[in-house]
Amino acid sequence: MLRSPLVSRVGCIVASLAFAASASACLSLSDVVGSGFDLCGGIGPVTSMRPTLSKLSVRVGDSLTVSVTQLDAKGKDTVLCTAQTVTWTSEQAEIASVRGVVFGEAMVFGLLPGATVLRATTSSLAANVSVTVVAR
Repeated sequence: MLRSPLVSRVGCIVASLAFAASASACLSLSDVVGSGFDLCGGIGPVTSMRPTLSKLSVRVGDSLTVSVTQLDAKGKDTVLCTAQTVTWTSEQAEIASVRGVVFGEAMVFGLLPGATVLRATTSSLAANVSVTVVAR
């Protein structure tokens, strides 16, 4: 089973916060954040967006997860700090439809055999993913 890149990133952050919070029985998450812990330290505004896959193949009737990573000028992932809302569209929705989920992730649904392009857009950026839908 493929693991979502977002789940990995968020899981790492949650694990780090859990470790910091468990350092003392009296320490709460608000104490950690209030004590100068900076989850977004050094992360700037989004300057680029990169799809995790530039092309993919899905069978008719199946679905896959596709995602984009939004990066700042230093190449740092901005997922929980400065990331923008991502809107997903399909050039040929009769071949493959796409539904945005969260944090740049979306579900792609194979409908008819053929090829299309999925487009992820924010207010200022775009990224494409080529999709081939194959018959069962």
